[in-house]
Parts: sequence; C-alpha cells; structure tokens
Amino acid sequence: MTLEPGHYSYREITTQAASWQGALAAVNRQRTALEALLEANHDRGHLYIGCGSTHYLALFAAPYTQALTGRPCRAAPSSEVYWQTESLLTPGSRPLVVALSRSGETSETIMAVNRLRERGADALTISCYDDTDLSRASSLTVAIPEGREESFAQTRSFAGMLIASQAVAALAAGNAALLADLARLPGLAERLVTRAAPIAERIGQDEAIRRITYLGSGPLYGLASEATVKM
Repeated sequence: MTLEPGHYSYREITTQAASWQGALAAVNRQRTALEALLEANHDRGHLYIGCGSTHYLALFAAPYTQALTGRPCRAAPSSEVYWQTESLLTPGSRPLVVALSRSGETSETIMAVNRLRERGADALTISCYDDTDLSRASSLTVAIPEGREESFAQTRSFAGMLIASQAVAALAAGNAALLADLARLPGLAERLVTRAAPIAERIGQDEAIRRITYLGSGPLYGLASEATVKM
C-alpha cells in the first residue's frame, strides 16, 4: 500500500487529544511522587534540557514555569549542559533537571543528566517511553505512551510533553485552577482541529505563499521556533 506524503503526521496531528489526555493521566499517576520531588527542590530552581524539538519545548517550559512559580528556571541544549557545565551552572549548584525526550534514548540528554546527577542534582524525565536509559538515569519519569508516533516529525508527542510540563508547573505552583483548566483541554481538541483544518488547507495549498514567519515572545518564543521547524 502506498501512503500519501504526510499521512502519519496528519493522523498524529488530528488525533492528538489522546496525547493530551495521556499527559494529564501520566502526571496524575505520579502526582504524589512529583509533589515530593518538587518540594525537595523548591529552593534549587529548574533546568530544562532537550535536543532539537525538545530544546524548543524547554524554551517554552522554563519561562512558563518561572512566571507561574517564581522559581528560577532556565533552558539549555543538552549538549551545552554536558560540554559547558561549569559555564552554565555556578559552583555547587544542583538544579532540578527536567529532561525532555520523545524516545528517552537521546544520547546527549542522557549524558547531560548523568553529568548533573554526579553533582547531586535530581532529574525528572518527561517522555513518551518509560523503560529507557534516560528514565533509568532519572529520579522520576512521566511517560506518555499515547504520544508515541510513527512519523519522524514530533507533533503529537511534542503537544503531550508540553501539557505534561504545564501540569508539572501547576503542581509546583499549587495552582488547582490551572490543573482544572488543563483537564478541559482534551475535550476541546477535536473542535479546535476541525475549526483549524480549512484554514490550514487553504494556506497549505496556496502556491503564492512563499514565506511563513512565526513570531512569539516569552514562553511563546520556543513554540514559534518549533513551529518554524515543523513548517
């Protein structure tokens, strides 16, 4: 059977409600352990790390969490954390590392987590898989199997990990209202995708459009960067 180009990606985009729901369920399953880990690191700040798409996710999650919690948060590429540890961190600092990886087998992220664990830092992994080298290197893993994909591009997985990151930030802030708002999202997904589909089709088929630019500041800078990669 010959599939149209983009078949898997299109299916994964249009079925991402399952990933959103899976992300919230995964956080809820680990809620007690997450709250304990966040409390143990309440005065250490968070360091969000990833590669490629998940680095852009880190660029969203760090300022988002900092604004919500007041905790110092920053994002960095996993390779920089491994190779430039001393230029990124002050001597003796042990931030809570939040490692973002669709597969849980991203080599640079595993290396970075191991490097920071050697300093005494705790690590939280957010991924679509749990039985991985990254999960074994971490203190705790939030795994979202509903976000797994067949396509190369991260779409459903990215969205699931994003919502999981928001839910973790809400737990850190003790923000029950935000958790309730996030719980409503999966029920809105189908309507949102259906409403967006004709706009996307019109723009995608318009051969007069030669350039598309995404703009975003603050947490949305990371999402604008990721949208550029996807386009």
